[in-house]
Amino acid sequence: PFLMKAIITASVVATEKWNESRLVAGPSSELYVPIEAAVRLPNVIVGSLITILIYLVVSELFGVEIALLAAALWAFDPIAIGFNRIAKEDTFLLFFFLLANVFWLRGQRVAESEPHRDATPYYWASAAAFGAMFASKYVPQYVAISISYYWMFQAIPETRWRLGRPRFLLFFIVMGLAFVVLNPPILLPGTWHEIIYYFRHKLAGRDSYEFMGRLYPHEVKSWFNGIPWYFYGVFFAVKLPLLTLVGFIIGLPLLFRRKLGDGRYLLLFWMFFWLQFTISGSKFTRYTTFVLPAVYTTAAIGAYYVARWIARRTAQLAGNDNLRVYVKGTLGSAVVILSALAAASAVPYYRLYTNPLGGGVAGAGAYFTQDEFYDG
Repeated sequence: PFLMKAIITASVVATEKWNESRLVAGPSSELYVPIEAAVRLPNVIVGSLITILIYLVVSELFGVEIALLAAALWAFDPIAIGFNRIAKEDTFLLFFFLLANVFWLRGQRVAESEPHRDATPYYWASAAAFGAMFASKYVPQYVAISISYYWMFQAIPETRWRLGRPRFLLFFIVMGLAFVVLNPPILLPGTWHEIIYYFRHKLAGRDSYEFMGRLYPHEVKSWFNGIPWYFYGVFFAVKLPLLTLVGFIIGLPLLFRRKLGDGRYLLLFWMFFWLQFTISGSKFTRYTTFVLPAVYTTAAIGAYYVARWIARRTAQLAGNDNLRVYVKGTLGSAVVILSALAAASAVPYYRLYTNPLGGGVAGAGAYFTQDEFYDG
């Protein structure tokens, strides 16, 4: 896809012009910008902006407190930092997916709570963002996450959130137009020639991947004979900071409880559609970038409910209801602080971070060797 490459190219060209104008100072000058920094910069900016989008999406689904926790985990977790400082499409894919859902959920709120307003502009904005998502990486199936969430409400007679067939058709037309505008090489015959060669596995492939000290075939068509299906399970077990991991384990069963609200369906569909990567014979740890906000949100839900329960019991025992706010805030902050400390311990190679469950510093590089040493 063209979008990220075009933005990186613009960054490199601008940096080269800047360096040319500062040649008199020499490469050792602080004003000189390395080209590698220019290549990485767009992903760093977009990855940082994702923090805001996580807050906006999660606050619509679960409220401000859980949204703050989820956004803070993204901002400080070493996994997220590591994946958003490399020039790969996954960051742009996630950014536009979240942006699309900001508009999608806002359209739902307007349709349900403000019937005097027209929600249609939010649908078109969402469609354009999905087109940009597709122009970032060719995974159109992720549109099904939001559409599946939408269909969950259609069986409810009272729902006002109904696009109807004409608007749904226009939705996909707008998405297609945005995709072509942001990815014009798709109109060239040579692009389709390469795509067909890629799907026929006639291009240069990947020979192997080292996972936990053993080499595995690394092609999509290897399926279950390739990298094991539990690859990503091991990744989250040894790479998430411990309190985040505990929060996720506690929060996951809560997603199946009705009292959490309907927002849980979006998270469930999000993780379900991402799980396709577990059956592929080709896996990279960076593919988890797309699902990380769902993981952090689930961890935030678990941490929030545990903190709320402890705060309530503490206030009851102390006979002071005002303690609830302070205890809950302290426990929630502890989850974020542990992530920040984990990231600080991994500077400057964040992808080498391994939690105590995975052996800590001694276990760095032992699980996903090629990915963990990617920054080096």
